[in-house]
Amino acid sequence: MSDESKLLSINLVATPLLTVAALTALCYFAAPVLVPIVTAATLTYILWPGVAALRKLKVPHVVAVIIVTLLAIAAITAIGMLILSEATAFWNNVPTYWEQLQQLRVEHAKELPKILDFLGQDSTSTQPNGIDVTKLSAIPKFLFKGVGTVLSLLGQAILAVLLTLFMLFEQPGFRKRIVRSLGSDNVSAATNIISQISAQISGYLWVRFVITVGLAIVFSIGLLIGGVKYPYVWGPLAAILNLVPYAGAYVGAIPPMIMAYIQHGSILPSVWVFVFFMVVQFIESNIVAPKMFGRQLNINLLAQLISTIYWGWLWGAIGIVLAVPITAALKVICDHVEALHPIGILLSGDDN
Repeated sequence: MSDESKLLSINLVATPLLTVAALTALCYFAAPVLVPIVTAATLTYILWPGVAALRKLKVPHVVAVIIVTLLAIAAITAIGMLILSEATAFWNNVPTYWEQLQQLRVEHAKELPKILDFLGQDSTSTQPNGIDVTKLSAIPKFLFKGVGTVLSLLGQAILAVLLTLFMLFEQPGFRKRIVRSLGSDNVSAATNIISQISAQISGYLWVRFVITVGLAIVFSIGLLIGGVKYPYVWGPLAAILNLVPYAGAYVGAIPPMIMAYIQHGSILPSVWVFVFFMVVQFIESNIVAPKMFGRQLNINLLAQLISTIYWGWLWGAIGIVLAVPITAALKVICDHVEALHPIGILLSGDDN
């Protein structure tokens, strides 16, 4: 065997790396354009089963799209107003809760350093309530990364809704036009790729949507029964954080645990909140999710975690939510493009 045959081709390594670098640059700088488009595509996949169900009842396509879209907007608005109301009430009481938390720390854990001391004011600060809220500025910057101002956020939300509406209108013939646009020589390959992407993403998104909504309801009801304040904030927050592999399940339990500790002045209620969250998470991850997902996504857990970090860095909170669906689409493309096949192998969940 010659020495040349023992060396990897430079194209085998360079092409995937250059592709990832180009994709990163495109997604980072074009985030204000791509985020509403990807969000709209995601909403289209989630809402399409409702449109399809109405069409089976002989409802005209345009009417079915309008009905489903209006119902979705009404539901999101109602739920959003409820969450916003509780979140606003919580934010207004943050200074009071912070003082109570520090008092409990002094009473119950004198030997420990100040809880969340990195948010506390220094000795030269004149801000009241012992907390420097300016140090919390990184949170909204992360949540709305790639969006900019509140006005821009509103504009992108309206744009995403309009794009979703038109994508639903164009859904029946859109796939055929994409296949035709790739040329007659690539019809078979393009049809196969698009069919796989559509099947995997639609299946994953719908199941993940149902599970996330179910977790939000279960968490909220459990915290409501347990008497923890602001259950309609902590429940949906924990359900969304559950989208983050591994760590999300535990991070989502921390805010209600702290709230329970502040309310009751005892660690025992926090322990019960933690146990409740872990039981629900165990049932979801070991019983519900495996049965509902099956083999729809052939992506290994490490790749899911890395993709969540990667897309979270690029697009903030929306990137975390869309990380796995985007990765699933990219994997199908990599599996059918020879130069990108090594990336598809790295993302695969198969050991063979």
